[in-house]
Amino acid sequence: MKKRILHLAAIGLTVLMGVAQAATVTVTVVDDGVSNIGSPGTFYWALTNANAGDTIAFAISGDGPHYLQIPPAGFPIIHRKHNLTIDGFTQGSATGTTTDDAKPNTNPITAANNAVMKIVIDGRTGGARDMRYILFTPLNTDPPIDNTFMNGVPPEVAGLTGIGESALLGIYRSTNVNVRGIAFLGAILTSGVRQKGIVIEMDYDTETAVLPRYAYTNGSSDGCHINGCWFGVNPTNVSVAGSADQGFRVCITSYRHTDKSGGLRPQLILGDLTVGVKKGSLNPRAEFNVMAGVGGFLSTDNLGLRVSGNFISVLPDGVTPFNFISDSLAPGQFRGGWFDVGCRQNDELQRPMVIGTDGDGVNDADEGNLWGPLALNGINQLSLWGFFNTMRNPFIVAGNRIGIANDGTVWPNNSCYISGFRMDQGTQVRFGSDFNGVSDALEANVIYGNNVFSTLYPTPAASVAPSLVRVMDNIAATDGWFSFRGNKLVNNFPIYNPDNATADDYLNSWNTYSSDVNNKVPVLSASTTSTLNGTFNVPINGANTCVVDVYLPDPEGQVNGAAFDYAFFGGLAGEGFVQGKTHLGSFLDNGPYDSDPAVGAFSFNIAGLGLTSGTKVTAAVTYSKWALPNITSVTHSGGSTTLTWTGDNGGPYNIPGVGGPTSGFGVQSASSITGPWTTTFAAGNSAVLPAAGSAGFYRIVAPISGMTTLCAIPVTLP
Repeated sequence: MKKRILHLAAIGLTVLMGVAQAATVTVTVVDDGVSNIGSPGTFYWALTNANAGDTIAFAISGDGPHYLQIPPAGFPIIHRKHNLTIDGFTQGSATGTTTDDAKPNTNPITAANNAVMKIVIDGRTGGARDMRYILFTPLNTDPPIDNTFMNGVPPEVAGLTGIGESALLGIYRSTNVNVRGIAFLGAILTSGVRQKGIVIEMDYDTETAVLPRYAYTNGSSDGCHINGCWFGVNPTNVSVAGSADQGFRVCITSYRHTDKSGGLRPQLILGDLTVGVKKGSLNPRAEFNVMAGVGGFLSTDNLGLRVSGNFISVLPDGVTPFNFISDSLAPGQFRGGWFDVGCRQNDELQRPMVIGTDGDGVNDADEGNLWGPLALNGINQLSLWGFFNTMRNPFIVAGNRIGIANDGTVWPNNSCYISGFRMDQGTQVRFGSDFNGVSDALEANVIYGNNVFSTLYPTPAASVAPSLVRVMDNIAATDGWFSFRGNKLVNNFPIYNPDNATADDYLNSWNTYSSDVNNKVPVLSASTTSTLNGTFNVPINGANTCVVDVYLPDPEGQVNGAAFDYAFFGGLAGEGFVQGKTHLGSFLDNGPYDSDPAVGAFSFNIAGLGLTSGTKVTAAVTYSKWALPNITSVTHSGGSTTLTWTGDNGGPYNIPGVGGPTSGFGVQSASSITGPWTTTFAAGNSAVLPAAGSAGFYRIVAPISGMTTLCAIPVTLP
């Protein structure tokens, strides 16, 4: 049993005068990159002639795949073409045969990606569009772009130094561009062009006034959607060998734009980029991306980012990983950090950054990401996910699978950690479930690490085991937290390692949650199959909602963790790195299942978990400042019931208008007090439900997130 914590119409007339209707611009000729550059029917021609709101479709004769060769100077930039769609899945749809049809994926994220890709943007000869702003002038840019008043980017990006960014496909001053059903191939070069897949850029346009960030709409590229695409994977050869010579440095990039003119205009950050499944998608599986054989997945400054439903460093079969050392022709071009994301400013729109499943009850099973093995023997492994300047923003990292293939194979050469969440800036991270009764199991991250252990760490006691979660700054946290609940961990580093310098910043973040900043591990005492007893440090500063998550521990992590011989974990004879492998239940301190009234001590009734004698269990505590929900009104009208309640699903918010929710509420309804209960997701503190019948019963399931401890030393139940 999983214990959850409850507690008149206006008619408007619009006259359209001279408004161009959206059109379809069709590609019928394969670009050869040399002799037919810009010829009618080519992709180059389509990019030049399409307008805002148009769709670029494909109807090239032959079965394909069709390789659109990038000219040496690249394809035209998508410039001022808002709401443009480039749809590779239209290829073949106009013919009466099926062999030339491109088809989107229909399988779940836990199976092979069965998309049929027919359109390839091919940069293997080294062609790419130089995205340095200094080159964007009417005389040398196709289409012509006048950046006379641009004045605003770092010198290396503007083209004053270095070699800049070069794109297989460039997007600039164009919002809501939708790129789908395209494969991207490139050339890993040891010098020259820094070839990227899709490069998205924005600026102030000609606006010189100091305005709020979102007011520079003329130069915006917000809201782009990259979906159903393959990066670094050749549709005619999806083997590892086929990927070796066709990657590029990064799949998708977008960097900040700052005012270098000496003015006070705010720096601009891309907003609402979706990579994979869009929120509320009507066909989520068609939006899965596959990225393999590239030097990095995503490098961006972004607000409101959403990364959901992607294979990363895994080929379309969902089983075969891309090994950067043996499979790449230029392993030195690859970075260890597959994921490099920063915010650099607080998001006044209060949107969460979502990596995986958002947990809103819509498409949650299709929103997680599958991440391949990322340890690079002989190359400095930076991290699995590298974040920077995350500021006072909310993050949801949930439903991801790392290190284990779709067929259950645990990949070798796999080791990772997560770095850069700035809790000192107020960053709030939900890593895993919030246990609000909506998609709880789907929100768990599944992480298999440090395999093969004996290969990666032949002499553990002489090696360094970093913290799984690393924080960038050791300034005390204000309202930041890292909630780590419900995940499945096998053979990983501990969330933080007090005996390693990588933990210093994490420990310092405890100052606002507990008076003891050095020992954040609950203690389990003598227990039985029906009662779990233990203690934990008393909370301070309003962190009075404490939830204890009970797990079956991971034996592999314990054995291998002890081999590092860290004193905090008991040395060679100690319990090692205790982590939860199977989540059993959640219990509120001084809640209905706790018979010990003292704060920081518990005696939970766990009989409903059905545990047997000899079972080992462990537990972790999450300190939260969230208020539990309390229903304040219930009103009926016709066939509907409206509920309102108090309680938190995010925060705390120490600065008004900054931060945002990392959860929603589970609203449960039944026609009988004994159930069965139907759960509905609510993003805020109200919901409208169908009337339950002659009698209706309602309850709100509280999400809880906050600062989570290490797991306790396990106890064996007699």
